[in-house]
Amino acid sequence: MKIFWTLIVLIFFAAISCDTNNAPSVYTLNVTVTPEEGGTVSPTSGIFDKGSRIEIVSEAFEGWRLGEWQGDASGDSEIFIIESMNEDKDINANFVPLESSLWAMGYNHNGQLGDGVRVDQLNPDWSDYDVVKAEAGSWHSLYIKKNSELWGMGYNFHGQLGDGTTEDQRYPVWISNDVADVSAGEIFSAYVTNSGALYTMGANEEGQLGTGTTTSHITPVQIDDNVKSVEIGEWHGLYIKNDGTLWGMGRNTDNQLSSDTVSFYSTPFQIDTDIELAAAGKRHTLYVKTDGTLWGFGGNASGQLGDGTTQRRSQP
Repeated sequence: MKIFWTLIVLIFFAAISCDTNNAPSVYTLNVTVTPEEGGTVSPTSGIFDKGSRIEIVSEAFEGWRLGEWQGDASGDSEIFIIESMNEDKDINANFVPLESSLWAMGYNHNGQLGDGVRVDQLNPDWSDYDVVKAEAGSWHSLYIKKNSELWGMGYNFHGQLGDGTTEDQRYPVWISNDVADVSAGEIFSAYVTNSGALYTMGANEEGQLGTGTTTSHITPVQIDDNVKSVEIGEWHGLYIKNDGTLWGMGRNTDNQLSSDTVSFYSTPFQIDTDIELAAAGKRHTLYVKTDGTLWGFGGNASGQLGDGTTQRRSQP
């Protein structure tokens, strides 16, 4: 009987030993990334000893951040730690675009996309983050960040970036602080500060800067105050004051300033009252009054005024 129980015990320990010997001593880790343009991880794969401690490090590309770890992982920390490798694991790092990111694409021979090169971009290319408004001129770009900073890039021969130079900028350059609104024209620009001051800069051959002269400026020049918003077209500018009045300056060859008396205005003049919104096209102007009615004047060769004709209009 004693021999019998001895055999049972031996068989039991042999079975345990067999199970232990059959247990895997290494495990496989596989880490993927979605989307591939969002970032990278390290390591991406490997075979690790049982009980290994592994740190998986994510690195987001410009314009992206890690959204979350998926699969056999969770959380949104940039580093995911496996404290003890005890099974095969499949993990995915999911990247998402930065909130309020600015992306640009298209013609870029003057650096207006702000990516440091002069190569056209067929796909959206990340430029900056924390952006609340962006404006594209003919060959330059402007944008406002959440902290009210104004930045710009691109063609600058006429000083339309307002950075004190006439050099093209392939990367974004700081222009001003405390900015609430901005607009970009053909080769000039305008912005409104949080306190309502209106500034313009760039080319001024047809008085579009509203300074009372035709002298261009490579730094911002204040032309009015108590301004709510600004919109500029190819060669003319519009702005709405806090009292609802609409003002304009610049080229008037197509009556885009609602007057048939002169070819351009170098000093802002009042166009209408009770204005809510305004838009400046290449050669025409549209605006919405506080009663919700839409008005327009200026060039109409393609019917852009929507009045059923192709006649130029000098009055709204």
